Amino acid sequence: MLAPTTPPREKSNYNPSQTLNPLPEDTKMVSKLSSLTCLSIQFGFVGPWLLLLFFFTVSANAQESANSSSSIVGNSENPPARGLDANLYMQISAEYRAACYQAFNLATLRLDESLEKKVSSVGGTSSSEILAQKNAIVMDLDETVLDNGGFQASMLRSGLAYDQRWFDLWEQYGGESVGLIPGAKEFILAAEKKGVTIVHISNRNERFRENTKRLLERHGIPVVDDRNLKLSTVTSDKTSRRKEVESVDGFHVLFYVGDNLRDFDDKFKMPGLSSTSSSRDLDDAIVFRKRMVDETRDQWGKHWIVLPNPAYGEWTKALGRGKVDLERLSMSGEQKCLAFWNVENLFDTVDDPNLDGDEEFTPSGTNGWTADRLEIKLNNLARVISGMGQGNGPDAMGLAEVENGAVVEKLIEKLKPLDRDYRLVHKDSPSDRGIDCAMLYDAKVFELDETKFHFVDAENTRDILEAKLSRNGRALTMFVNHWPSRGNDVSQRIEAGRVLRARVDELLRADSLADIVIVGDFNDFPTDDSLTASLKATADLGRLHGGQLFNSSQAVPGPLTGTYVYDDKWEIIDQVIFSPGMLVPGGIYWEIGSTRPALVVNDQLYDHSGPAIPRPSRSYSGTNFHPGGYSDHLPVVTSVFWLD
Repeated sequence: MLAPTTPPREKSNYNPSQTLNPLPEDTKMVSKLSSLTCLSIQFGFVGPWLLLLFFFTVSANAQESANSSSSIVGNSENPPARGLDANLYMQISAEYRAACYQAFNLATLRLDESLEKKVSSVGGTSSSEILAQKNAIVMDLDETVLDNGGFQASMLRSGLAYDQRWFDLWEQYGGESVGLIPGAKEFILAAEKKGVTIVHISNRNERFRENTKRLLERHGIPVVDDRNLKLSTVTSDKTSRRKEVESVDGFHVLFYVGDNLRDFDDKFKMPGLSSTSSSRDLDDAIVFRKRMVDETRDQWGKHWIVLPNPAYGEWTKALGRGKVDLERLSMSGEQKCLAFWNVENLFDTVDDPNLDGDEEFTPSGTNGWTADRLEIKLNNLARVISGMGQGNGPDAMGLAEVENGAVVEKLIEKLKPLDRDYRLVHKDSPSDRGIDCAMLYDAKVFELDETKFHFVDAENTRDILEAKLSRNGRALTMFVNHWPSRGNDVSQRIEAGRVLRARVDELLRADSLADIVIVGDFNDFPTDDSLTASLKATADLGRLHGGQLFNSSQAVPGPLTGTYVYDDKWEIIDQVIFSPGMLVPGGIYWEIGSTRPALVVNDQLYDHSGPAIPRPSRSYSGTNFHPGGYSDHLPVVTSVFWLD
């Protein structure tokens, strides 16, 4: 479907990410004060606590523009979205409670084993003499002995990000709200009864030593000797304090108990990361810590006993990075990128004597379609395609509006730097405009088992391309569509849907969970009859019965609400549809929520002057060629997981 012609344009400076206006400063300030007041009430302190919070808030607001990184409320995290489930797990699940008891039951066993081993190893020495020796267990405090769930809850409920100064205030004034980790007190008292000293090495602030001692005493865990409470002064590294226990205080450490791997050894510290660290840097840092754990596997449960803490800690330093965090969630199988793009009149420059519709795309035609312009078009298309799949290009891609296989082969040449082995699936169709559907697939990734082309009896429209791709013994059938334009009668698109549905039914009768993906420019919306009634595709999971297909494009995420602009409105006419089997994890299955327009280069949208909305930057408007244009459609991408 072709949009109305538009005037010539210049390179756009439109940034699609800049769609939200910031709150006015006074609105932001009210929001901050409201959160702070709420926080102080939840903590149970309305005196010096609230005054201190007010001071920090006003100071932070005054400094915000000059030094936003130091603002107590200016953290870039999104606290309500981060850590909610983790904190709920720690605070309400019986499983977390059981895991804590399990850790301290194991610690009790290790304690008894250690003392028995010492008695048996010194022959005639009595057990009472052994117990009189200086044996110690080193324990962390926060989330190992002390439960700071109230602090975590207040941060989340008030919409505030963690800042060390918040926790300093919590240490100073929040003691009444601090609880105990299940099993911790019983273990500590049992160890001390057997003559073993508990040494707490904590990164609580040394300035609040007396607050911490009062807190422990209130819970029945008094600190008898100040040397047994080693708090933080200038560093979170506990190495020197651990050494001090043995070399200065003269203890023999039986084992360590903590909730953060740095409670045991600082070699588990997350390698240096910043807000600009690449995904590769993050991957390397995460793998490094896991490898260190593997290399010390004999220590766990013996010399080192770790409690669960999913809410915070060293491991979270690689988080807070938006979609990168989501992509770290492991899924079964290899992730493969599938795509579709109506590339807007990708013609060669030669007049085909068998066609009446390609003369305008020749050097002497009305569009002045020269070899130089074709070269520009191919380079532009290749830029976008290369940016898909996280810069690796798609593994398979449907194309629409290509004149023939030869011009697509030229496009494949432009994609050579991707180190892909793209192969072409194509057949000339009966379209009176001379445009067809085609497909690229990487032969390093897939084998092409079978191809079919389905004729649609609708005034010489494009054939529907079918390709069966296999990998590791599993097969996916992919259909590429370009249905009649909206300038044609709706019955023609309904007929295209009927033809496609008939073939889908054949596949589903043979295997009700057959893996099928349907891509294309349908020139109809997801809610139109051609898709809902003729093809039987829906976005309502509750209606997936009797062979209904799932249309993953009905709700396009992000600032773009479609793939094509007509009459100054976004439309979703380029879509990705799946068979029910693709929604079932196992074999080949869709990555839920991965279908979206692919906007991968800065000038892919053209921003009109005046009130018109930005839209895909096309190659032609009327007979005017735009060297910076790509297509009048945005491509769409989606991801599937392919089990080995």
